Amino acid sequence: MKRLFTLVLMFGIGLACHAQELQITNGKKVKEFDFNDKFRFKLEDSLRTDEGTGYYEFFGSVAEASDDSIRVNLVEYHSHFDKDLKLQWNNFRTLPYPTQFKFAVKDISAMQHYKSTKSSKGKIMIWGFGTALIFTGLMTSANTLIVSDKQSKKTLLWSGVVQLGAGITLTSFGKPRWYRFSKGSGPDPWRFK
Repeated sequence: MKRLFTLVLMFGIGLACHAQELQITNGKKVKEFDFNDKFRFKLEDSLRTDEGTGYYEFFGSVAEASDDSIRVNLVEYHSHFDKDLKLQWNNFRTLPYPTQFKFAVKDISAMQHYKSTKSSKGKIMIWGFGTALIFTGLMTSANTLIVSDKQSKKTLLWSGVVQLGAGITLTSFGKPRWYRFSKGSGPDPWRFK
């Protein structure tokens, strides 16, 4: 009897701990993400969709997903709107505690996936460091125009090329992939399953 009770208890805990998954497909591939992972959703402003000038970004974990909507435990959100032909962050807010927000699946234009908030910040930091290396590599290479000594020119050029290569490598690894859902994003846009 004790073994049966232990078996039933373990089975119940296993079912309770089973995480739900968010699935997307583009017709060829199916991607599955854990609800506990972090996501960055990009939603176009329905009033400005024709202009293509405004969108919102929501960052958090998925609390619930249905066929037509997603409820997210928000960590932060941004609104991006065009002012004087410059796209800028008008509103950035990090929430002190997770707040739930629900939006329609049809409004999502793109999504990024992260394993955790720490992973998200790490990728942004790597991308920023890579961008800085590209800039310094270009500046170091440009210094070859000023220096007259042939050996110094060669050393500066190699140093600039190495910095540039390292920067390009870091920026390519630091930027997570956007899964595009809008119709204009290519032949096979992603959609929720």
